[in-house]
Amino acid sequence: MDRSTTRRRLLQVSAGTLLAGVAGCLGDERPRLFSDGDESDGDSGGGDGDGGGNDQWLADTRADATTLEDESGDARIDDHVVVPAGFELDGNLAAAGSVVLEDDAEIDGNLEAGEHVLLERDAAVDGNVDADGDVLLERDAEVDGDIATSGQVGLRSGAAVDGDVESADRVLLEEAAEIDGDVAGTHVRLGPDSAVSGDIDASGDVLVEADATVDGDIDAGQAVGIEADAAVGGDVEASGDVPVGRGATVDGDVSTDGPIELEADVEVGGDVTGERVIADSSASVDGDVTETE
Repeated sequence: MDRSTTRRRLLQVSAGTLLAGVAGCLGDERPRLFSDGDESDGDSGGGDGDGGGNDQWLADTRADATTLEDESGDARIDDHVVVPAGFELDGNLAAAGSVVLEDDAEIDGNLEAGEHVLLERDAAVDGNVDADGDVLLERDAEVDGDIATSGQVGLRSGAAVDGDVESADRVLLEEAAEIDGDVAGTHVRLGPDSAVSGDIDASGDVLVEADATVDGDIDAGQAVGIEADAAVGGDVEASGDVPVGRGATVDGDVSTDGPIELEADVEVGGDVTGERVIADSSASVDGDVTETE
């Protein structure tokens, strides 16, 4: 197995740069909160972002948006909505367009958006988020509930979701981001030191980067990459390549239609089944090893 080729493909598919804002939200082309390009990573979408389309999206959204002023009761607005910095809404919010929660803004209720949702730094939703676009949590933003969306979901460093995340697209976690629940998407990437407490179900690739943890099972329609010192508490089932990096652990079984590579000091608590199995002499497998080639 050419592990370097496998890893490059995983990164190309799953490791798109998280952006601070949204490019072209008001244009004819479907807007995205994320990019597959090489743009540099920005800070909060509210100010020190990448510029260009991201800043323009935020400027256009704010210009066209309704700004919340009443802090009590449910709100239903046929427009984009900006929840201003430090504002606290005690109720549910439903918007026909995109919703931006500025720094330290809070919604004590459910959030529904007809387009995108952006939570800037330290913003919080104490309820479920349901969107028909991308959902991005900036640094240290929190959702205490489930996220369901037709777009992508991204968590920047320190962001947290206490609930399940279901996306019809990619789910991307930056370093030290956390999801306390199950994750479903097309491609799923966990950055270094990030964590998912439940299961991961992906129709495409899953990449678990160094020191990241998944407490449950991983079920992937394509490849699964587990990098150095990462940990999976359940089974790993895939249809493509499964490279497991130095010092990583899988408590359950590892099974795939493709090849498996276990690098030095890898520990697998169950059976290993693959087209081919290549294991370093210091790797350990508590169960049976079966090659289906």
